[in-house]
Amino acid sequence: MAAPGQGLSTNLYGTSWFDVPPDKALLIEWQPPAAQLWSVQLANAWWESLDYINHLSSYNSSQAVADPDGVFRFVIAHEDPGLANWLDPTGHPEGSLLFRLQGASEARDPVLKLVDRASLHQYLPEDAVRVTAEQRRELLERRRRHAAVRWAP
Repeated sequence: MAAPGQGLSTNLYGTSWFDVPPDKALLIEWQPPAAQLWSVQLANAWWESLDYINHLSSYNSSQAVADPDGVFRFVIAHEDPGLANWLDPTGHPEGSLLFRLQGASEARDPVLKLVDRASLHQYLPEDAVRVTAEQRRELLERRRRHAAVRWAP
């Protein structure tokens, strides 16, 4: 995962490419190491961040939710799978995927698996954290409020 020579010397980066057709989902399982902060984000083919204000196209260590087994499971899918850490590609069938760790004790690679969207739940533990449509709306509204404060003049 480490990419030396980029950014701060205490940062570790991992990059990948996603290519997810509408009938598929990319399941990402990761147990991040101890770190001051970590994040996962999607970007387009030119490494431009996707709309993270109006879509759930990124998570940081305070936003993401671990399943009861301690594994963070992210899912890139074009439709909301009802899971806590859905990464919305905002209509992009492919693009870049970035993992960033600040002050990490070590690097740990995520495990990625492309699966049929219809059978995604068979690859998850029974107690994987689910999110209702109302909870999803609340998460997006919280992002919008935080962005309004961050980008306010």
